[in-house]
Amino acid sequence: MINVTLSTKGQVVIPKTVRDQLKLKPGASLTLEIIGSQIVIGSSARKRGDWRKLQGLFKGPESTAEIMAEAKREELEIEDRKLASL
Repeated sequence: MINVTLSTKGQVVIPKTVRDQLKLKPGASLTLEIIGSQIVIGSSARKRGDWRKLQGLFKGPESTAEIMAEAKREELEIEDRKLASL
């Protein structure tokens, strides 16, 4: 477990070791999820990349991969709007 301190502006610094391990670069998009009394931080960029790999695997007028990718895009847009309103 890694401890960090919340600044007076509500900011948290992600330690370099964690940024390096997750290959996070400046400007990376992250997600926050509240589970009980915990905050879980995730890298939405990785999620987007995983869905993009599915494109083209299934052929047809509307493939399962396209349907799943669209649903994920909508979910990420909702998360982005929630984060922007904080």
